[in-house]
Amino acid sequence: MFHPKRIVAPFRPVTDVYNGNVLTIAAALKMADSHFEQAILWKPGSRTTLICVAQAVKTYPGADGLQNLAHTNVMFPRGVIKGEDLVGITKPILSDIWVARMGRTSVTSGYSFTTPEGKCIASVKRVHVQVRDGKPVPWTNADREMATMDNPGEYSLPVIEEIPSGIDLAAFDTGCLEKSTTIIGPHHCNHTHVDHAALAELTLQGFFISGVSYEGRKYSFHYRYPAQKGQVVSCWVHKNLKISLLYGKMKEDKNYNLLLVALLDTISGRTSSL
Repeated sequence: MFHPKRIVAPFRPVTDVYNGNVLTIAAALKMADSHFEQAILWKPGSRTTLICVAQAVKTYPGADGLQNLAHTNVMFPRGVIKGEDLVGITKPILSDIWVARMGRTSVTSGYSFTTPEGKCIASVKRVHVQVRDGKPVPWTNADREMATMDNPGEYSLPVIEEIPSGIDLAAFDTGCLEKSTTIIGPHHCNHTHVDHAALAELTLQGFFISGVSYEGRKYSFHYRYPAQKGQVVSCWVHKNLKISLLYGKMKEDKNYNLLLVALLDTISGRTSSL
């Protein structure tokens, strides 16, 4: 289903590194977005699309000198990068993608990002559902034959944590505080849709404003309602400082819809079935 399975990850050492040795959460999500967009072989029909419903990301501290790696923004057309492919590129970060699981209508993809020395600096688990006319559509046998479930390095994927019960109550509950408000613009969009990594980054801003240290930790994201360009979005942080909620509405609407729930580390004690 994915080709190429390995690329040189788009990496900006000036903005994508925290504390000199940690890939930022936002950078890992954007790298995953980039690889998925370039590597997906299965092309949905005009009435069928893939909707991201959940993802988890984990970054691993300790990659000393990460900020000294090369700025890269290239992609190779072959499935496996060979030595001659890397001529002229100094110390790139490599991105691998694979199918981790296929459900009846869903596909779970795995991503790993490694240094030239083979050290894993981040991993991402992402779940998409195939949808047509707003309803899930089962995969065909041909789709399943295209999905090769081979983890290139036997990397462990982060667990997607389950949303605690009651978290989808109104944002104006006394347990939440509003931290930021913005409008979804072109810079939040990827082609024709609002970028999932951009939405996740808005929830991270809520944690940052709350004074929560979040880099080098694990996050789970649950996408509850489709975001649209032009929406007013409001980020609320729960009082335990481990849940960030993103609500959105068009200017003419009266009520907000819950767009995204971000969970820091493990707070519910329950693992999602995704």
